[in-house]
Amino acid sequence: MMQTKVAWYLNPFYPLFALLVGRMFAQGFVCAATSVAWRRRVLPGTVLLALALVEAKLGYYSYTMRDVRQTVQGLLLAERAALAGKRVYQDQWTRADRFVLEHVIGGHAREAQGVDGFVRAGLRGDYVIVPQPDGNGSEIVLVRANRRHRLCRRAD
Repeated sequence: MMQTKVAWYLNPFYPLFALLVGRMFAQGFVCAATSVAWRRRVLPGTVLLALALVEAKLGYYSYTMRDVRQTVQGLLLAERAALAGKRVYQDQWTRADRFVLEHVIGGHAREAQGVDGFVRAGLRGDYVIVPQPDGNGSEIVLVRANRRHRLCRRAD
């Protein structure tokens, strides 16, 4: 329904949805004693449907918006064995990316501006992470890439 695909735009509707569900519960319990048998079954079915919709939204959001395989952290974890004890360069490190590299993998985070900065500062065997659209320099080789980032190594 919305042109953008940002899931959190729907979050302001949840309080209204909760109020409507609460009103439906209250009305259902008031009328349950005098209603026909099928209405008594509709109330729990509606509750289960609401729970299923909320859980489906959370699951969808987790797999599409928070897919770690498409991040720098996913790239680092995929190349864990190769990066242990190595220096890895990037334009700017986030705390989470730096934590994964240094404390989970055992590598060393360094900063360099782009591929040219890496070629000047890096040594043979060092790695650099660059955004996917950028090309590789002549002195580095592509090791692994995901949809958004590439991991490259200084040629030996």
